Amino acid sequence: MIEDLRDFIAKCEEIGELARVSTEVDWDLELCTVADLNDEKKGPALLFEKVRDSKFPVLIGALSSARRCALALDMPMSLSRGQMAREWMERVSKTRIPPRVVSDGPVLENVIEEEDVDLFRLPIPRFYPLDGGRYVGTNAALVTQDPETGWTNLGTYRMGVHDSRRVGIYTQRGKHSYAMALKYREMGKNMPAAIVVGQLPLLFLLSSTGVPWGISEYDYAGAVRGEPVEVVRTDLSGLLVPAAAEWVIEGEINPDPSTFLPEGPFGEYPGYYSVTAADEFPKPVFDVKRILHRDNAIFWCQTVGNLGAGKNVIPSIQISASIWSELTTMRIPGIMGVFCPPESGARFMVVVSVKQQYPGHTSQVAHAVAATLVGNYRIKIIVVVDDDIPADDIEQVLWAIANRSNPERSVQIFRRTTSEVLDPGLDFEEREIGSRLFIDATIPYEWKRKPIMVNLDTEMVQKVKDQWDKYGIGASESTLSRVTA
Repeated sequence: MIEDLRDFIAKCEEIGELARVSTEVDWDLELCTVADLNDEKKGPALLFEKVRDSKFPVLIGALSSARRCALALDMPMSLSRGQMAREWMERVSKTRIPPRVVSDGPVLENVIEEEDVDLFRLPIPRFYPLDGGRYVGTNAALVTQDPETGWTNLGTYRMGVHDSRRVGIYTQRGKHSYAMALKYREMGKNMPAAIVVGQLPLLFLLSSTGVPWGISEYDYAGAVRGEPVEVVRTDLSGLLVPAAAEWVIEGEINPDPSTFLPEGPFGEYPGYYSVTAADEFPKPVFDVKRILHRDNAIFWCQTVGNLGAGKNVIPSIQISASIWSELTTMRIPGIMGVFCPPESGARFMVVVSVKQQYPGHTSQVAHAVAATLVGNYRIKIIVVVDDDIPADDIEQVLWAIANRSNPERSVQIFRRTTSEVLDPGLDFEEREIGSRLFIDATIPYEWKRKPIMVNLDTEMVQKVKDQWDKYGIGASESTLSRVTA
């Protein structure tokens, strides 16, 4: 079991999935450029040991491969991305285990009080040329607490550094921290908050997933691990933060809009800068009061904004599992697989494999997907395929779309839907309302006469496999995967 970020780094290094870079790099563009080019060639996670203007190392690209994601989730590295989504869905459905509050932890090894705080001593990168500044929050979690119920929430948002003691928080309507801030505003109080960097990878994965309102990501992490996550309650804010985190930046957010400041742009996950109408509105400001960190603390971040699928592997698994879990809760029958392709940014497209059981079943599935937490505001293309097509096999999915659909019958458009304001496919001024495309790439259930697929003879396939070596072709029998009817 992975115990903390350092344990994850050590295990990555053991299996050749991490490279240490001893040459000094500049936090301004160079670090990100090296990481992006490394991602393009499907390279290992990178640990930059020397970063200009800072004595702290930077970990980047940690979750840019399926193997490293499996390692972070304590899953077999042989699993496909679709299988990982299923396993993730099953794990988060287990009985939740609340965190264990401890009196001490590695994160308390160093304390920087307010008068000595300087965020620019941290190796915070500027990622892309048109970014509005340096961003502390790409793999970070914002910890907040509901003032009425005491529920602790961890959410991942982009966080841009304004100056040495202030950070802009890009939160939106519908987000849990946004709703909590409104409660504090009604009470006339500032909202205590903490930015956690370098936490247990599992906690980052959960903080960037759609966990239901009122349930803490700590509780979900306990369910997945089978044991509680250790947290400490800070004496400054009273918030529960991971005891083994690398960094905890404590502070507060004034929820009064008159105190907000402009934030952005930023090279976002769709591969475009967030130069949208939303960027024109000021965002909440996090005022830093104290910084806690481990000895030789590691700063963890991730490149975001380009077409590479690598950096979208983990949201692909998370969001697929989240939608799948909600479909299960809705008791939609016949769901065989759910997958959000990383190539789609992992947010805009989902493929659902279904074993049809009645006429109209596929349409029910599509509407149910659109009603899920993630589907409601991010998914804009829903593809439903038959159960013989693995949802995570994009080649077969494209084959099904081309061969089993009829545009007149198979395409529906859901109009005036909730949208993602970062969607570059929408006009800058009209990003609050979008639409959704449903492609039914199945053979209709009600057809009495269905097309017959071409398949090899089952017995002959087995015979050929058994004597494969005699053909002298060179491939091993284990590489033969042709499925027969």
